Amino acid sequence: VPEQVLRAYGLHELQFGPEYLIPKPFDPRVLLRVAPAVAAAAMETGVARRPLASVDGYVEALERHFGRSREVMHLMVHKARSRPTRLVFADGEELQVLYAMRAVVDQQIARPVLLGRPDVVEPLAKEHGISLAGVEVLDVATAPMRDDLRARLLARRHRKGVTPASAAAQILDPTVFGLMMVAAGHADGFIGGFNSHYPETIRPAIQLVGLADGVTRVAALQLLVLDDRLVFCADTMVNVDPTAAQLAEIAVLAADTARLFDIEPRVAMLSFSSFGSVRHPQATKVADAVALVHTRRPDLVVDGEMHVDPALVEDIAVENYPHSPIRGDANVLIFPDLASGNIGYKLVHRLGHAEAIGPVVMGLRHPVAVLQPGSTVTDIVNLAAITAVASDLAPRRR
Repeated sequence: VPEQVLRAYGLHELQFGPEYLIPKPFDPRVLLRVAPAVAAAAMETGVARRPLASVDGYVEALERHFGRSREVMHLMVHKARSRPTRLVFADGEELQVLYAMRAVVDQQIARPVLLGRPDVVEPLAKEHGISLAGVEVLDVATAPMRDDLRARLLARRHRKGVTPASAAAQILDPTVFGLMMVAAGHADGFIGGFNSHYPETIRPAIQLVGLADGVTRVAALQLLVLDDRLVFCADTMVNVDPTAAQLAEIAVLAADTARLFDIEPRVAMLSFSSFGSVRHPQATKVADAVALVHTRRPDLVVDGEMHVDPALVEDIAVENYPHSPIRGDANVLIFPDLASGNIGYKLVHRLGHAEAIGPVVMGLRHPVAVLQPGSTVTDIVNLAAITAVASDLAPRRR
């Protein structure tokens, strides 16, 4: 039974049977599975007076009733299905992760590997009616690849204070084990951090997976889904006070991430100043970052420094800044520092009732997704789909 049904009725568990013969109104399967099945049966038996051109198209049309985020993620799920991807989940003993894993398999997003003790994972899954079919469960303490990953960890970090003994201890951490699986080519992407603070996952990810070629730092991006637009926001999690060069790099990473979603980026570099209206080092930093992006990536539409208003409101942009290629139609917003980025996206998410997807970690050699406290099953599935699609950009080594 989907998580949203349990939340709506204040339940911890509900399974098909005497207590759940008729689907609850909040169960999305009523619309997305029952309705198409009825329509297909009607066409097969000749009852339907207006046959559907495509049942899949009918399902896509129905999905739009669940909000734009569902529509956006449908694209990513479709992309993920185009090639088999192996994703490792570090928090395999968590119920939310088990529910998400089932959805990942059922939607053919990826082939999941759960890190966890079978004597914990299997009873938990059975208790909640979650099938483990199509799922590989690995105990890090007994996995056949443990010794190889330990040796690789030692080789990578032996000049960073890691000894043979500490490598043997560290590889038993599911986060370290999962990241080393990705680094060694045993998995295409990693999802973890369910019960840890963001730095506790992103730091070993940088150390073990490494930065992508030509990248000097990682950054995080949030996708905000509003009624009339999609907006990518960066950096929202990592860089406290980036320099002009670092801001330029964040802008390029964010623009390339937008293209993963088949969206042509239009980048606004935000500030409390618009095109020199305020003389201050913080405003100059953003203007310098814009110049660097123009030099490094002339294919991108980017401008600033600018207020949020001309970035998002056409009338203000056209009337006051007709020289700018950004005419209220920015879809990538680059914040000048972490405080404004983190606070800004959360204000829009909470007060503006925008749906938030992310955070998406940018800049690593292979995709890594770091969950936030309170991540829902939907959050985890969304990040799994994005991670699977992002793995297409990473070098294939198997």
